[in-house]
Amino acid sequence: MAPDGPTSIQTMLEEYFIDDVNVLTEKWCMAPLGPDDQKKITVTKRINRPPQFLILHVARFAFDPTTLTISKNKRRATLPLALTLPGGLPFALETATCHEGDTPWSGHYYTWRRRPQTGTFVLHNDDHVSECPSLPSTVEENCYVLQYRAGDLPLPEPGSSPPSFLEDDGPSVDAVRGPKRQKAEGGDSINEVYNKVIRPEFAKSPILHLSELRSVAEEKGFTEQQFQNSVDFWEDLAVFHYVDGGSAIQMS
Repeated sequence: MAPDGPTSIQTMLEEYFIDDVNVLTEKWCMAPLGPDDQKKITVTKRINRPPQFLILHVARFAFDPTTLTISKNKRRATLPLALTLPGGLPFALETATCHEGDTPWSGHYYTWRRRPQTGTFVLHNDDHVSECPSLPSTVEENCYVLQYRAGDLPLPEPGSSPPSFLEDDGPSVDAVRGPKRQKAEGGDSINEVYNKVIRPEFAKSPILHLSELRSVAEEKGFTEQQFQNSVDFWEDLAVFHYVDGGSAIQMS
């Protein structure tokens, strides 16, 4: 996304597929060029096989080699709910991941997901999940990664009310909240089991059998549920993973 270029995602996509005409120079060749060898070359971009999903990266960050700094382009990008590729291939917006902050390694990331049944949007912001009938205007200045799906997604009928987020067309709120939700319900024992049982045992062996680890947890006064909650939580965060058909864990 150029600082002074187009702001429409559709226009930027169309310009990407415009042929690039360059003058052939020695950097393109293995051997030196004579005065009569200079000629133009054309770079053409085509889609041979249309994808099911189209992932677009809005390049908002630019590196300045003179100051060795990175700046962010916060111009609003016109975000269409539907766009077309060359040849008239239709794609509908499915998700929009946004970034708030001044550098790519700092700030905050969150995602809007479009519900195909109604055309409404669900915000996934850490452990907070909420629904909105349309995208807020701030998405246009913060959108960073966009996902479009091939084909048109149906829009809701005028005047229809969106169904609850807890219906079967998507994950439940508890499922979306993931590890943070589990930790809140598991309490301090999540950390205690890891610090007093799992981590010390990993210092002795790279692979831990759950039956033996469970016995250690019982000796230290933890219940079966507290032990399992801790194992599930840290495995969900990929601190370790199951091996031997789920009978043991190994540090990731």
